[in-house]
Amino acid sequence: MKQTFEQSEEKMLVTRLQKGDQTAISDIYDRYAEALYGVCLKILRNNTGMAEDAFQEAMVKIWKYAASYNPEKGRLFTWILNITRNTAIDYWRKMNKRSEIQNDISDVHVSNPRMIRNPNTDTMDVEDQLENLSSEERDVIELAYFSGLTHQQISGQLELPLGTVKTRIRRGITKLRKIYRAN
Repeated sequence: MKQTFEQSEEKMLVTRLQKGDQTAISDIYDRYAEALYGVCLKILRNNTGMAEDAFQEAMVKIWKYAASYNPEKGRLFTWILNITRNTAIDYWRKMNKRSEIQNDISDVHVSNPRMIRNPNTDTMDVEDQLENLSSEERDVIELAYFSGLTHQQISGQLELPLGTVKTRIRRGITKLRKIYRAN
């Protein structure tokens, strides 16, 4: 019952967001700001100024691209987390510090009681579930999502054709989707 309530609550939030209801972005901020800002801080190595800028830019992107969110492809939190993560990585790269990207979000502190009581089940055990993939798929997914490398960079680092890298990532993500849909 609780799961259904949270899903319908999220569905209403998505509908409001996609219709341009300004209170929806405020609700997203209230619910997720601490976790999203924590991701920015972690990726940008605790540089609060850069993290604040990246977080603000991510919130603008969430508002601007709300119509592109597709609930069939993933949960709202996962979508906004990816936007925030990518924005922080892009912001770091703009500052010409590519080699120092910190993308380990496993120890981001969340003190919001709501987040502790209702953890995001979409991302809780992703690293554990990677063990269900082949080593080839796991390696490229870890480099792309946990190290922030582009497909081109992965191709160069692993000395693989670009198409092979993209195929392995796509195949691995498809397997992960099946794992999470089964749970």
